[in-house]
Amino acid sequence: MDCKNSIKMENKNSTKLVLSSLLVLTVLASFISATGVTSLYWNGENARPLYLQPGESKDIYFELQNMVGTSDVSFKVQVINGSEFVKLLDSKDIYEVPTQTENIKVNIKVTMPQTAKVGEKHIIGLAFTAVNPSAGGFSLGSAFDKYFDIIVPVDNNSITEEEDSSNNMYLYLLIGILILGIIIWFVKKNRSQ
Repeated sequence: MDCKNSIKMENKNSTKLVLSSLLVLTVLASFISATGVTSLYWNGENARPLYLQPGESKDIYFELQNMVGTSDVSFKVQVINGSEFVKLLDSKDIYEVPTQTENIKVNIKVTMPQTAKVGEKHIIGLAFTAVNPSAGGFSLGSAFDKYFDIIVPVDNNSITEEEDSSNNMYLYLLIGILILGIIIWFVKKNRSQ
């Protein structure tokens, strides 16, 4: 009899623990903010550098988003690496990102030095830190450091090779979807017979 009561007590405690955990996770989920920063250029795995000729400049942008949650977010933007190659183009360094919003652009100009040599590479870094502008300081929230490389291409074909590899990825994806569709069609056809 004591063994059965002990098992019942353990089951009740396990149930209470699971329910308590679910309640805590539900409450914490309401505080989650899906803020983010995107860019056409990045470094790391599957890097996508920005190719520039010596002395060439290009205006590019990062995009801020705040897709989940109920509060607006403000981000302070700073150049943390390669400041001699990058200039923030907007007249502000704090960007308001309302809730359920994406594509708030942070415009920058990137310039390769006139004296750069073929194959030369520089790392550019920007920090995007959530701030509370009304309090005049930082708030507990998100922070993102984004890095990308600027490179003087070995030849003009380097730029088109990058674009070609991007186009090839879409071609492979399309072929894969087509093959998957054919396999599904054969499986359904064989099942119906």
